[in-house]
Amino acid sequence: MAQKDVFTRTASGLIRHVTPSGALLFNMFNYSLGCAAWFVIADAVFVFPQGHFIWAISIAAFLVLVSGCYSYVALSTAMPRSGGDYVYVSRILSPAIGFVGNWLHVMAFFFWLGMWAGMVGTWSFPVTLATVGASANIPFLMGLAESLATPINSFVVGSVFIIGFSILPMLGMRRYMRFQLVMGIIGIAGFILTLILLMTADRSFFLRRFSEFSEHFGAVQDYASVAIGKAKAEGAQIGLPFRNLPTAKIILTAALGNLVWGFFNSSYIAGEMKKVERSQILAIVGGMLAAAVSLILVMWALTKTVGLELFQSLNYLFTLGSEGYALPWSVPPYYSTFASLVTDNIAALCFIGVAMSIWAVMYIPTVYTVISRCLMAWSLDRVAPQFLGDVNPRYKVPIKGIIVAMIGGEISLLIYVYRAAFFKMIPAYSLENISFILLGVAAMVFPYWKKEIFEASPMNQRIGRVPIVSISGFIFAVISALRSFIYLVDPAYRFVWTLPVTGVFLLVILAGILLFYGMKLYNRKKGIDVGLAFKEIPPE
Repeated sequence: MAQKDVFTRTASGLIRHVTPSGALLFNMFNYSLGCAAWFVIADAVFVFPQGHFIWAISIAAFLVLVSGCYSYVALSTAMPRSGGDYVYVSRILSPAIGFVGNWLHVMAFFFWLGMWAGMVGTWSFPVTLATVGASANIPFLMGLAESLATPINSFVVGSVFIIGFSILPMLGMRRYMRFQLVMGIIGIAGFILTLILLMTADRSFFLRRFSEFSEHFGAVQDYASVAIGKAKAEGAQIGLPFRNLPTAKIILTAALGNLVWGFFNSSYIAGEMKKVERSQILAIVGGMLAAAVSLILVMWALTKTVGLELFQSLNYLFTLGSEGYALPWSVPPYYSTFASLVTDNIAALCFIGVAMSIWAVMYIPTVYTVISRCLMAWSLDRVAPQFLGDVNPRYKVPIKGIIVAMIGGEISLLIYVYRAAFFKMIPAYSLENISFILLGVAAMVFPYWKKEIFEASPMNQRIGRVPIVSISGFIFAVISALRSFIYLVDPAYRFVWTLPVTGVFLLVILAGILLFYGMKLYNRKKGIDVGLAFKEIPPE
């Protein structure tokens, strides 16, 4: 038992309102199922044009299932507290390692928050305005779609959602979960409608509609053929059948890496779940499988209706910022854009646009929730200012922590919109991969270093004498390390590890170290040994 006043209070103050289905939707929105298929598939086709994406996703899903999924379920069930990897790694490996690893992950969350909010105004809304404008022959909407891509408009729209959606998680988890359910129903229905339209459309019909749509923005006739020719002329590997067996690189990066993104975030709200084991299995395993299935279906539909050559060409031209991309930059070559071209039904177009926007904007409150729970967990252990962990007595959530997350998101958005060059220097993938590696190592040694907690956990199964969680943790640590290495050294990702990038990376790490040891020294002067808090799991 820890001594008196080791923790800032004897109870977290949180209430267990989250149901299994609520936890599943939380992970699906954190993954942003409807929008993630934009980036994951576009990334895979651009970086690995010869890889078989569908096979890669299938293999990656199995690897994530037996490694990351099992590790997160096991640890969050054994230590059912809000705070995620911070709680597990700080108790199993080391307080300092646990804090710095989670600090890096929180910094990565700030990065994604600013980028995602910026893209709402840049890509999400403009696609709907452009397709509705073209179908209904309303030039004003098409012009508005292009104007939204300007920096000031992107910042204004992003700020509206960053500030506006901070209110939702402040109203308490019960209200948040109810709102999330409504948004989830609309988002999933819109995603299904998008897939149906894309799967059932005839390719010749699609090509005719695509040509008409392109001409609205000044493209030449038969722009599809022109785009393919321009992409080939600029060096794109076009027309490769996507039938080659997937290489380790595509499995570890374009496929596996993007399946990892988001499926684990329910672990940060484990202290607010009614049935932790059942909730985490459904949310973590179900969320990851939903992501894998959605990616496979979208890729199949794109290949069938749009055609691999055209999709590869448009994606190549758009990614490189080529003048050969004749559509507005606010109208990217994503599956929802293509699906919107095969119908004239204004209601259907608007519904798809609303659904895709929901997938984009609902990511924001999930990140607020995750960041605020990390800040609260730090505060309980006295390694961060106490106010960050204050839980509002009426709404039972850390409102001050959510406000800090909102401010950080606004700063990140400002940098994303106006200082894109600096924003690209932030190695977010590397920051979060460090926390994945540490989580894997913690899961691997968990049964040996915290034997009593492991044996009391329902996830204490073994294969022979070896705990399953040790096996899953080892696999997860290895594949996370390999993914990070490939991302940093493979020239296909166009990531350059320059001196400024190294400086930013080291400064972020140093800031975390200084905060941890600064708070430890501060509390020592007050006669409190912070280290004692890490000998047990945080209060419920």
